[in-house]
Amino acid sequence: MKQEEIYQLIKEGLFESALKALFENIDAHPEDIENYINSGILLAEAGEIEKAEKFFQKALTIDPNNGAIYYNLANVYY
Repeated sequence: MKQEEIYQLIKEGLFESALKALFENIDAHPEDIENYINSGILLAEAGEIEKAEKFFQKALTIDPNNGAIYYNLANVYY
Protein backbone atom coordinates (compact mmCIF):
# COMPACT_ATOMS: atom_id res chain seq x y z
CA MET A 1 0.00 0.00 0.00
CA LYS A 2 1.28 3.46 -0.82
CA GLN A 3 2.24 5.83 1.98
CA GLU A 4 -0.46 8.28 0.89
CA GLU A 5 -3.10 5.61 1.41
CA ILE A 6 -1.68 4.78 4.81
CA TYR A 7 -1.74 8.46 5.81
CA GLN A 8 -5.40 8.54 4.77
CA LEU A 9 -6.16 5.58 7.04
CA ILE A 10 -4.44 7.40 9.89
CA LYS A 11 -6.44 10.59 9.20
CA GLU A 12 -9.62 8.52 9.32
CA GLY A 13 -8.60 7.06 12.69
CA LEU A 14 -8.14 3.55 11.30
CA PHE A 15 -4.89 2.96 13.17
CA GLU A 16 -5.07 -0.83 13.22
CA SER A 17 -5.59 -0.93 9.46
CA ALA A 18 -2.72 1.52 8.99
CA LEU A 19 -0.41 -0.60 11.15
CA LYS A 20 -1.39 -3.75 9.28
CA ALA A 21 -0.58 -2.04 5.97
CA LEU A 22 2.74 -0.77 7.35
CA PHE A 23 3.69 -4.26 8.56
CA GLU A 24 2.83 -5.68 5.13
CA ASN A 25 4.98 -2.97 3.51
CA ILE A 26 7.87 -3.87 5.82
CA ASP A 27 7.58 -7.52 4.79
CA ALA A 28 7.52 -6.55 1.11
CA HIS A 29 10.16 -3.77 1.30
CA PRO A 30 12.32 -4.24 4.41
CA GLU A 31 14.75 -1.52 3.31
CA ASP A 32 12.13 1.28 3.27
CA ILE A 33 12.64 3.11 6.57
CA GLU A 34 9.51 5.23 6.26
CA ASN A 35 7.43 2.17 7.12
CA TYR A 36 9.47 1.59 10.29
CA ILE A 37 9.21 5.24 11.31
CA ASN A 38 5.45 5.39 10.78
CA SER A 39 4.95 2.08 12.59
CA GLY A 40 6.98 3.37 15.51
CA ILE A 41 4.97 6.58 15.68
CA LEU A 42 1.65 4.74 15.68
CA LEU A 43 2.83 2.24 18.26
CA ALA A 44 4.13 5.02 20.52
CA GLU A 45 0.82 6.85 20.29
CA ALA A 46 -0.90 3.59 21.28
CA GLY A 47 1.31 3.34 24.36
CA GLU A 48 3.38 0.47 22.95
CA ILE A 49 6.65 2.24 23.79
CA GLU A 50 8.94 -0.81 23.76
CA LYS A 51 7.61 -1.97 20.39
CA ALA A 52 7.94 1.55 19.00
CA GLU A 53 11.55 1.73 20.16
CA LYS A 54 12.34 -1.52 18.32
CA PHE A 55 10.99 -0.12 15.06
CA PHE A 56 13.04 3.07 15.42
CA GLN A 57 16.15 1.05 16.31
CA LYS A 58 15.64 -1.13 13.23
CA ALA A 59 15.29 2.00 11.09
CA LEU A 60 18.61 3.25 12.48
CA THR A 61 20.34 0.08 11.33
CA ILE A 62 19.15 0.84 7.80
CA ASP A 63 19.88 4.59 7.79
CA PRO A 64 21.91 5.81 10.78
CA ASN A 65 22.04 9.37 9.39
CA ASN A 66 18.28 9.98 9.27
CA GLY A 67 17.33 12.78 11.67
CA ALA A 68 13.64 11.86 11.71
CA ILE A 69 14.49 8.54 13.33
CA TYR A 70 16.49 10.21 16.11
CA TYR A 71 13.73 12.76 16.67
CA ASN A 72 11.06 10.10 17.06
CA LEU A 73 13.28 7.86 19.15
CA ALA A 74 13.97 10.80 21.48
CA ASN A 75 10.22 11.32 21.84
CA VAL A 76 9.85 7.67 22.83
CA TYR A 77 12.57 8.01 25.45
CA TYR A 78 11.08 11.25 26.73
